[in-house]
Amino acid sequence: MAQSYYANIESAGITPSGILYQRPNVTQRTSYRTGDTGWAYQNGYYNYSGDPTNPAVIQQLDYTDTTNFWFKLKFDNAFGNKFRFTNSLGLNSNANGRIIGMSFTGALNLYIIDNLTG
Repeated sequence: MAQSYYANIESAGITPSGILYQRPNVTQRTSYRTGDTGWAYQNGYYNYSGDPTNPAVIQQLDYTDTTNFWFKLKFDNAFGNKFRFTNSLGLNSNANGRIIGMSFTGALNLYIIDNLTG
C-alpha cells in the first residue's frame, strides 16, 4: 500500500497595505468657473485610481475622544500620528489637533492636509 504525505503550507495570500481615505463623492461635473468642483473633476483632481485595493486601514474619526473626535483619527495617518489636519510636514502644533494655532514653520505656508479624506 502506498503511503500518502500531506504538508500544511501557509498561503502567501495578499498582504494588506496603505490607507484608504474617505474620499468625497463628487457629483458636480459641470464647471461654472475656474477652480470650482466641476473644474477640478474635469482636470483629474478627483482621480482616485492610486488608492490601495487591499488597504491595511480604512481611515475613520476616533469617536472615543468625545471632545476632539472631529480632529483625531482612529488610525495613524501617513505621518505616523493621529491628527486629522496637519501641515505639509505632517505636524500640528495644536495638542487637540485643531487648525487654530497650527504652525507652518518650515512647512508650506497655509497648506493643510486633511488626513481623513486624503
